[in-house]
Amino acid sequence: ALSLRNKIKRALLFFKIFSSCGCTAVYIGGSFVSTKKNPADIDLCFDFTDINEAKLKKEFPEFFGSERINTIGKLRRNIEVHIFTFDSSDRYMFDYLQEDRYGNPKGLVKISLKNGYIYD
Repeated sequence: ALSLRNKIKRALLFFKIFSSCGCTAVYIGGSFVSTKKNPADIDLCFDFTDINEAKLKKEFPEFFGSERINTIGKLRRNIEVHIFTFDSSDRYMFDYLQEDRYGNPKGLVKISLKNGYIYD
């Protein structure tokens, strides 16, 4: 298992890729935003409402087509980051992440990416 620091570093790569393509916000959920000391993974839900799909296809082609399932599966296994997306026409994953398995409401932490994302 990766250290928490390494999970965060790897998650930040997606902040950079997606914000450079027009993503304006990311929501963080799951055990990562709970009181759990060593969360197993990071659940990220990116708002793709204003995404520039052509640019994203150029920057991250693995995210599309038949390779998408394999890519997302590898991300979950190898970097312990779960990538979800939603947009104004399909909010299923965003809504799904706001409830636990028993239907109780859960909170998400929103990080605005409207001005891009800069991290060193």
